Amino acid sequence: MKKHRLLHVLYTGDLAGAEVCVKMLVANMDKSSFDNSVCFLYELGVVGEQIQCLGIPVFNFGMKHGFHFAGALRFLKFIVTKKFDLIHFHAPNVLTILMGRMVCNKVIYHVHNSGKSDGLRRFFLKMLFSFFDKIIAVSCDSKNNFQQTYSILFIKISIVYNTIDTKRFDL
Repeated sequence: MKKHRLLHVLYTGDLAGAEVCVKMLVANMDKSSFDNSVCFLYELGVVGEQIQCLGIPVFNFGMKHGFHFAGALRFLKFIVTKKFDLIHFHAPNVLTILMGRMVCNKVIYHVHNSGKSDGLRRFFLKMLFSFFDKIIAVSCDSKNNFQQTYSILFIKISIVYNTIDTKRFDL
């Protein structure tokens, strides 16, 4: 059976919720079925180093800001070369999302906050979110806020709770 090639995209490898979520995800996925890679758009950070220690391929594109074209072109070359089956975005970067959509068959976005924004940012994000095949929210509240803010169909948004699986521990 062919392994599914997945790319997880984050801004940085700073010690924060989305980064730790990705670290736990790639550490615990079935390695016989999934070939994970993680890329950081801005900097590797401590979580990036921890993921490297797990033997997961990690890439850093050294982008300086959201519209850093040289970094975005490096990202494009990378995803064209690697031919991922799915790109899992944890960071709403305009250029990389557009490139990911052009190159990869499946792209999803993971909302790690309330999803609220306003003004020009809201306009661009609403446009970007239409490119995703699926959006993952971390709570019912996050899903509702996201749907109301960006007018996204409920069917396109799934909930995956960021919680501890108490069944794995004797409590």
